[in-house]
Amino acid sequence: MEILNKTLIGKNGYLFLQNDSNKELNIHNDNLCLVDVRNLDNYTPILNRFLMVVFPDKSFFCKEHLPDGYNMEFRPGFNIYKQKLGDRVLDGLGIVNGHNDVFYKTDTHMNLKGAYMIYVRFINEINRLFHMGVNLKRATINSIKVESLIDLGNGLGDLTWSQNLGDQTLFEITDTLFISEDIKPIYIKYEFAKNDPIRLLLFKQDRMIDNTENHLGEKLDWIIISKYILYKCNVREPKSKVLIFYDSFLLSTLSLYLDMTSEVYMIKSMFNKNLVDYLKPDYVFEFRVERFLI
Repeated sequence: MEILNKTLIGKNGYLFLQNDSNKELNIHNDNLCLVDVRNLDNYTPILNRFLMVVFPDKSFFCKEHLPDGYNMEFRPGFNIYKQKLGDRVLDGLGIVNGHNDVFYKTDTHMNLKGAYMIYVRFINEINRLFHMGVNLKRATINSIKVESLIDLGNGLGDLTWSQNLGDQTLFEITDTLFISEDIKPIYIKYEFAKNDPIRLLLFKQDRMIDNTENHLGEKLDWIIISKYILYKCNVREPKSKVLIFYDSFLLSTLSLYLDMTSEVYMIKSMFNKNLVDYLKPDYVFEFRVERFLI
């Protein structure tokens, strides 16, 4: 039986994702477009209160570290979204361009430095577009060299995990970890307590169910992230209800977004019209990695 390794070993210690269902390498190398333009019609009724941020794919941003034979020059999905939604699509590539240290070498994700740069630009953009008056959280980002991301217990180093590496062998997995004392890490670190300010909500049969008390003492891990809507009520300005659709690229900066406004709902999902119609938020934001533009 053929072994389909999900880790592609590149140059200079860089690892990349391959054989994934969203065909990241084919999108940028072969101009493969997976977008169903009908999906974009869902945004039309809310464009006056909507902004999408697209994180660049690692294989496109770090293309010089790919093995020989790849010609990563196409962005068909992004171009369609940008053409259809105009200035309501913010290109993360333009934000981090020129910085060669915003992606982990041994993980698919952008690191905290890159994610914070995206956050800063996002806050500035929504304040410009919608005059929201959201306070920007200033942070100093530092870096440290580590022998292995996988040994830190932070859920990182996914391209070195055995289920992705398959039958391949790596002889070195050193990387750079970016940290900040100004940004509270909550993914895999945050433990739910009685009367917790972060609530775990389920949206089922057109009603919202609060299941937080069922998870007291548990960490905010991937199972919880994937299952629940995170909700936080803040005593702060602006007094706005915000709904954020996001994916794993936002995990290192979740605390920044949960504190944005007086009410914040965050769900690890692509755009869901039913949830928008139910919550009737003042603003809807979406963060999506480029390979997931469908």
